[in-house]
Amino acid sequence: MQYAKTEFDYRLYRNLGGNRQFVFRFNPGIAIPYGNNSKLLIFEKSFYSGGMNGIRAWQARTLGPGAYNRQNLSEDLRLNLRNLDQLGEIKLEANAEYRFRILNNFLGAKMNGATFVDMGNVWRLKR
Repeated sequence: MQYAKTEFDYRLYRNLGGNRQFVFRFNPGIAIPYGNNSKLLIFEKSFYSGGMNGIRAWQARTLGPGAYNRQNLSEDLRLNLRNLDQLGEIKLEANAEYRFRILNNFLGAKMNGATFVDMGNVWRLKR
């Protein structure tokens, strides 16, 4: 399997004074299979999105180029497909996050909070 792959992770941290901070993250990537009649990347080299380090509203590997409508499926089939891996060769993720202190002393520890917006997806190079 031959392929070319690159990924970029840019993060910007801005302290707003006290215990407040603004964080911006931009994470694009592309992987192109070539040679040896390769048309698809192998599973381990493909991009995915979702999960706690990506688009947090989605489970890992469930956000992507899939085009099936789960609402039209039977309940049994829908349960079997709920963890279907959605992979692709192009990834674009970004998020903006505001971090702040909620309480200085919560049962002997400091309690922090965050408000965030995540955006992005994974796409295929070909249908």
